[in-house]
Amino acid sequence: MAHLYSDSRVLPDSVRRALTFFYRSRFTRNYSSRYVRRALALLQEAAERGNGSAMSFLGVAYGEAWGLPQDLEKAVYWLRRAADTGHQLARYNLAVAYDNGLGVARNRVQAWLLFRRLATEGYRDAQFGAAHMLFYGEGVMQNYPQARYWARQAARQGHPEAMQLLGTCLLRGLGGPTRLPAAQRWLKRAVAAGSCLAVKRLAESWQHSANTVQPEDIIRYLEKLIEARSKAIATQALYTLGCFGQQYPHLLPARRSNVREYFRWAARFKHLEAALKFAQLQGEKF
Repeated sequence: MAHLYSDSRVLPDSVRRALTFFYRSRFTRNYSSRYVRRALALLQEAAERGNGSAMSFLGVAYGEAWGLPQDLEKAVYWLRRAADTGHQLARYNLAVAYDNGLGVARNRVQAWLLFRRLATEGYRDAQFGAAHMLFYGEGVMQNYPQARYWARQAARQGHPEAMQLLGTCLLRGLGGPTRLPAAQRWLKRAVAAGSCLAVKRLAESWQHSANTVQPEDIIRYLEKLIEARSKAIATQALYTLGCFGQQYPHLLPARRSNVREYFRWAARFKHLEAALKFAQLQGEKF
């Protein structure tokens, strides 16, 4: 389910007040407070009067257990009612519910139909949902050209994983010609937007026979990623630095010239491949 702040529609005063109460409860980390009870009462009242945004938020509240026990069936009930009003966020969340079998029997064909319709309306997250299903052939026949197309639409709107997926298509020549420089640009943008998987795809691109990025530039870039706010990105950067350090040990910073240290730190953050590399460098046999 998307978070409550995801809705950008014009809201009636009662729903705005409800969201204000929810924000206060999030700030105090108290999801059973009087703020939440008041917010739910306002949403319930507006939802029963037929307001689509209130129905959508109420569905998310049930789905994420905001101030009440989690009830995925009730979440889907309110999301369906909101979707019937044309509410885009509710329709997106309903597609997610069908895709994952949350409060409803899993039906990826139905999820695909909902994603596809929203994607044509320009809804960014649904464009990525459609691209992902087409890329992996989930609920629809695998179609790389269409996956590439929808990934590009969502990437242009700043979706991190859509940037990663588009970069992957460009890198591997899926759904069109290989375009390595463009792939690397999109993958770097995806990393900056928070995609951990994009770091792995960048490492793949640097091993490509047509790669022109110099090893010293790669190592400088990865060194900066170690300081990333995202622990997942920093961990993947540590692992990748260890791998490149094995190839180019003379380019590693003097303060971290031992590649085992990169693998050791990545392993401490639960990176399984790094843990295996570190164990092998320690002399353990498998």
